[in-house]
Amino acid sequence: MFSPLLAVPNEILAHIAFHLATLSPYALPDVLLPLRHSSPHLYRRLHPSANPFLYARIYQFYFDHSSIRRRAFTPQAEHFAEQLLYYRRTLAAIRDRDIYADPDSVLFSAYLMMLDNDGKNRAQLEWAGIDAYVSAYARSRIYDPYERAANNNWPVDNTANACALWLMWMLTTTEKLLAESPAERDQIATCVLPYASVPFRYASSHAPPMHYYIPLPNLPDENPNFFSIPTAHGPYPIYRSPDRAWSQLYFASRPLLMPPLAAEAAKLIYFSRREMVPFGFPPHHPRTRADALAAGIVGVFPTQEDISEANTSKGAKLVKRIIWDWSQGKAIVPGESGGIEYDEASRAWDCDWWRLRLCWDAWRRQPRWRPGKVYTPGTMSGLWEGKTLISSENQTMAFLSTPAYPWPLFTEATLSITSRPIFLRIYEHHCLTHQAPMAVPGHEAYMSQIAAHQPNGQVPEEGMQNAWFPGPIASLRCERTLNEVTLTSINGEIARYRTYVPNSGFAGYDHDQNSCPRCQARAEVITAALQDERQRELAEERAREVERAFQSVGLGQGVGVPFGSDGDEMDIDEDEDGDIEMAPEQHIMEVGDESNEDVFTPDGQLMPRVRKSHDWVRNVVECDGIEDIVLTGTTDSTHGQAWHHYTAYGRVRPWDGLIGILRVPRVASQGTMLLYGYISGGRNFSGNWRFALTDPGLPAWESAVVMSKREVQ
Repeated sequence: MFSPLLAVPNEILAHIAFHLATLSPYALPDVLLPLRHSSPHLYRRLHPSANPFLYARIYQFYFDHSSIRRRAFTPQAEHFAEQLLYYRRTLAAIRDRDIYADPDSVLFSAYLMMLDNDGKNRAQLEWAGIDAYVSAYARSRIYDPYERAANNNWPVDNTANACALWLMWMLTTTEKLLAESPAERDQIATCVLPYASVPFRYASSHAPPMHYYIPLPNLPDENPNFFSIPTAHGPYPIYRSPDRAWSQLYFASRPLLMPPLAAEAAKLIYFSRREMVPFGFPPHHPRTRADALAAGIVGVFPTQEDISEANTSKGAKLVKRIIWDWSQGKAIVPGESGGIEYDEASRAWDCDWWRLRLCWDAWRRQPRWRPGKVYTPGTMSGLWEGKTLISSENQTMAFLSTPAYPWPLFTEATLSITSRPIFLRIYEHHCLTHQAPMAVPGHEAYMSQIAAHQPNGQVPEEGMQNAWFPGPIASLRCERTLNEVTLTSINGEIARYRTYVPNSGFAGYDHDQNSCPRCQARAEVITAALQDERQRELAEERAREVERAFQSVGLGQGVGVPFGSDGDEMDIDEDEDGDIEMAPEQHIMEVGDESNEDVFTPDGQLMPRVRKSHDWVRNVVECDGIEDIVLTGTTDSTHGQAWHHYTAYGRVRPWDGLIGILRVPRVASQGTMLLYGYISGGRNFSGNWRFALTDPGLPAWESAVVMSKREVQ
């Protein structure tokens, strides 16, 4: 019997199918399956390969997509359709809560959905039960006895565990913290404590902070631990192996991504729980500083008012729960007053994305012009507040020689861990085009090793103990004026940097694109690349016309996109002999390129190649004219009177956005510390402190620090 539905034009049928698939904003589009299977005719017409625009429209209804356009390329309809099917499988796995069924893929996919979240992705993950899935995984798999057995019973630093910790942090809300009992908070804090407090076992950075210049010299034996020494807890310093890079399906591309740092998320999770318990108020301390002075009490100590401020100041500032309001058609934070709309909230995670995308191999040469930023200029300018984790020096040093996980449990008592408030007012300064930045130690030694392609087994000294500046510890002189800072090294080198002024952007910078050599060189390459792209598009269109002609007579070569790609597609223009060169010497500027090898199906049909993972020509990052970023800082007088007075200076490592800050006390007995870490989500600093006098190449007394920028300065 003929059905009138079979006579409906394709456009109207697709419209009907779309509204059928989106009756509920939280349901998987499986409702189309009965319609597709009702007849062979409808099955063909509604198949994703025959109607990709329908599934692209469904994808854009259910999920966010601004980030892929902003960071990489503009997907075609078939790319959206393919990603819809992939996310459907991810959400189905989360709903099934089978934490043993390919958790690496499920958790990495969910983590990327959160990096891309503009409201819809989080709403879908919450509907699928991501909280329950992550909780079940954390309780059962992070301390899985079989996996720990091969790691001296320590929890393993692997892809699934790292993504689970990041999801646990990104999904934490104030309501959840308040709903947790003290016992539950203790359990979570204890679960993540090894990752947060044992930096000689778990990596705290994508490459050790002892290096400023990256890529590293090419290694003759390709051993990532060439510069490391053996310790009871493994090689140190810790170099993340490029073999850990994850080839993630992402809109028909296969970009290589380094799994996120488990330690970075663990610190945020730990402090978010511990900050729920306030510091106690010593009854004998004066209520305010004025009361102390009136009573003749002087010196550095916290008043009850200072302790109250420390309790109010949160180092681990929670990620806003941005979800999609389907009735209003915009992203909101439930319960937030003012009806603020969050447009493209995923921008806050752009640097995190590019850090994973660009920093998966410390030996791999980078594009001459990187397609994204690993640090947003101006981020560090402001008042930073948070907590440091303080362990017992004697217990920590003794622990260095103990490889096994302590029985029965690793807790704060194992290292006598306490916490202490930290406050720093940071000023950010930029060295602009045509200015000479302050030199970084070890540059000549580094360049000679690069030129020789043979490291001598010694790590070039790059000034980590002095925050990557030349000279002895705390020897750099910083003189700030309203608009700039003058840096003077101990050997008389002078450099001037422009001070970043918050809320003014870069309007005051004299960055003339017509005179900027980087802008000129890039413009020439873009022009040539656009011409090449137009020629390539014409050739591809001619090939498609030929393919359509063959398909019309049943001789087509097949359709589809292979899901397997051997390695990354980022073109780094290596020499033929494989030797590595410095990035500025590159000639090919494209970040992405297609595979050079044809891929065939099992029956011998030629498959289309995986698309390039980044459209460098279309998604170019504007040149800001910044050659180097320097930080200076101090404690405000009120914070200094409570927690000691400090000055600070530091630098931002260009390769991955690692921030290094040397904190110098007014009273030497407090110890000069190096703080190093990353900004995550545009708002939290998560890293470590260690005393600057210690050897950068050796494990030392070191622990966690977490800070966030105060919104009202």
